[in-house]
Amino acid sequence: MSDKTIPATIKNHRYGEIWGKIWNEVNIVDGIVTIVWCGKRGKGKSMSCFEAARLLDRGQDDVSRFKPTDIKFVPGEFLRGLTGKYPRGKVHVLDDAGLHLYKSDALKEILKNVSKVLQNIRYKHPIIMMNLPHFEQLMKDARTMTDIYIEMHKIDRKRKVALGSIQILKVSSFSGELYRYGISQKEEKINSELGITVEHWKPKAFMFDKPPKDFVKAYKLVEHKEKDAINQRIISKVDADQEAEYGARNASRFTFPQAVDYVKNRLDEVKGKNGKISVSKIMLLINEQGNTLFGENMAHRIKGAMS
Repeated sequence: MSDKTIPATIKNHRYGEIWGKIWNEVNIVDGIVTIVWCGKRGKGKSMSCFEAARLLDRGQDDVSRFKPTDIKFVPGEFLRGLTGKYPRGKVHVLDDAGLHLYKSDALKEILKNVSKVLQNIRYKHPIIMMNLPHFEQLMKDARTMTDIYIEMHKIDRKRKVALGSIQILKVSSFSGELYRYGISQKEEKINSELGITVEHWKPKAFMFDKPPKDFVKAYKLVEHKEKDAINQRIISKVDADQEAEYGARNASRFTFPQAVDYVKNRLDEVKGKNGKISVSKIMLLINEQGNTLFGENMAHRIKGAMS
């Protein structure tokens, strides 16, 4: 690895050797790097991930290309970004991947598609980052394509950094078994019983900085908008399942013109925070008996008629 090729910001970072190897893998070597960030809420995984993305997502001009709008929350949008046009070494982030990439029969097809895309984009040389509460939430196919696992432990508010540990993952091509190689540091400890000093190896704690305030502020705007949309879809799915179980849609019949008029009379209830009509909110309308009235197809037709 030639230091001349690594941007100065990365080379001069406190962990420049590690970040430099990652940058080199995709920008100089014909590689692809996938990093999974794990940890409970409030441990700093998202902000640490974003700051690492800002550090790594740069070319020879040493200018960071990573923007809050590059952060995706839905697998489809994340995959479209990966398969689109972008410069070599571009960082792609799927935040709160645990919302989608968990072990569930209903979502196995999504994970299969994610795995297929990850296997087919090596020639584009991206850096991929995903955040989720626990590494085991990823199905086996997704885990085997992970190169680096970063576990966040706590936030040090006094120093304004988050602390975590990095492990390099290797997968056996024969058994598929995962092996983790932690980055350790040597320290000396006194054995009180023997009265001697002994060497001891422990996982090395890494410090991750928080992104600048303007970046965090812009990210929060993107996050709230995307999370609201995801939550509405989840609620609609719950209601749709209830309708399927109880046959609620049969409780009330509308002709299409009657349905449009009905929704117009409840306009305030179907508008989102942006003032636009929301399909999800149309699907959440209920009658006096507490039954939902419109399925997804009808809700889209009604919205189209009112646009």
